Amino acid sequence: MNIYKYRLNHSIETEIVLPIGSVVLNVEVQEGEPHIWIMVADNPSKESRFFHGIMTGGQFDWKRNWNYIGTVHALSGRFVVHYFEVIK
Repeated sequence: MNIYKYRLNHSIETEIVLPIGSVVLNVEVQEGEPHIWIMVADNPSKESRFFHGIMTGGQFDWKRNWNYIGTVHALSGRFVVHYFEVIK
């Protein structure tokens, strides 16, 4: 397995195609942009995984299956974004 980072969108869904069995490790801001670190499995079979950032006070569809990943503070703490993986 290897660990890779991927840039995330602030408030729209980000799709990342990953080998099946990959594990999300962390989400943080790096160089002013949100990133996710994922332990990528050694598996030739791939799947699309979807990640969504929701700002504090923002609304989202509770009927979807969400897996909380973490919270980041952007722009010196002026914006707080909570990241979830959308389980489809």
